[in-house]
Amino acid sequence: MRRSDSDSSEIRRNRGTLVAGFIAAAIAVFVAAGVAGAAVQDLGSVVGGSKPPANPPKKSPSKKRKAPTRTDGRSVGGSTGSAPSKRRLACGTSKFESDAERNSFVEKSLSDGKRFVGEHDYRKAEQLLKQAVDGRCDARAFLALGGLYGAEQRWALAEDALKSALQIEPDNVDVLITLSNTLTRQASGLVSSAKFAEAERYARRAVFLNPKSADANQQLGEALETLGNISRETQAYYEQATRLAPNSASAFAHLSRILRRNGKIKESDRALATARTLATDAVSKFEVAEILQSFQWFSESEPMLREALESDPKNLVGTQLLARALVRLQKFDEAEQFFVRGVDSSPGSIVPLVSLGNFYIQRDRLDDSEKRLVQASTLAVAAERLSVARQFEILGDAFTRAGRDGDAARVFKQAKALKTPAAVRKR
Repeated sequence: MRRSDSDSSEIRRNRGTLVAGFIAAAIAVFVAAGVAGAAVQDLGSVVGGSKPPANPPKKSPSKKRKAPTRTDGRSVGGSTGSAPSKRRLACGTSKFESDAERNSFVEKSLSDGKRFVGEHDYRKAEQLLKQAVDGRCDARAFLALGGLYGAEQRWALAEDALKSALQIEPDNVDVLITLSNTLTRQASGLVSSAKFAEAERYARRAVFLNPKSADANQQLGEALETLGNISRETQAYYEQATRLAPNSASAFAHLSRILRRNGKIKESDRALATARTLATDAVSKFEVAEILQSFQWFSESEPMLREALESDPKNLVGTQLLARALVRLQKFDEAEQFFVRGVDSSPGSIVPLVSLGNFYIQRDRLDDSEKRLVQASTLAVAAERLSVARQFEILGDAFTRAGRDGDAARVFKQAKALKTPAAVRKR
């Protein structure tokens, strides 16, 4: 099953927005370092995933490098990446005089919605894409809606939309890739390993259906790496992605990271140099900058990010990455500006709010942190409420350390309210 060039472009746009999950997770963990101890480990549940573990368990290297091969679409354990179990889809509810009128309405809503996503006007985009879904049970509409929610780092909603798309078209490679990518970003807390394993299954299914897809091969590499697998198999999928898409900065950047994690520094440097040369657009620059930051090269990422943001100033990925770099470089006043810009660019997401709240904890601005977490609590859907509760607990600990026991009691009470089953079900 070979996708058209336009389909491939759609996947790359989705990848460019979904990569914000890695970025936001790293930011929140970084700015909260030393604030809450073990509690910080729960941040992935709020901020959309986590970077690959720093010291994952290594598999014994095989004598011969494994090349990615076409399999039966099954993952470890024998489960398949086929369609999810049937559920009732909330779509196609709008009434029209004729099929022609319905089709025209859906196509216009879909086209206009994608345009507003590109312009970062997420409220208008969401309204239009929901109209498209209401007009017809169309996998493309659910895919676009999932991409929108991914761009905003509203991971639970993105997963739901993409699984609806997959139910309509179980073998849609674009949906499988985007869903796998989303799951690696949103996975949290005690369920992270299950989400990551699910992401691997969908990515393997995508490679099985289209082994010539660079995006599918790269996504399988990312899913495996997120699971802590840095074996030759993971490297081979990244290498295959670079062969299939030799002009992809993202593929070479990810290959550079896996090579460095396996101690192949010279090969990593060559792949990274290629990625930097190929990164001529904003999205590619953001992805390469994320890899640079995974090497702790924050000063090198800063000029690349500033240049990219000149052409795409509202990009949530870029603002989050630059804020992180500025924190590391101790440019705190400017870092705050970019954290705030992230909040403004994605008003429906709790992720930038939590990142900013944690930044304020690090700067001993506990009242400002509480205001942002209260905002997050009003936006959180059921899947996010426990995570926001944990952030209130982190803030409560900070109030306690500051000797503000009354304030600590108040935010601990807010955390308890968010964790009650009734409150979770209500959302």
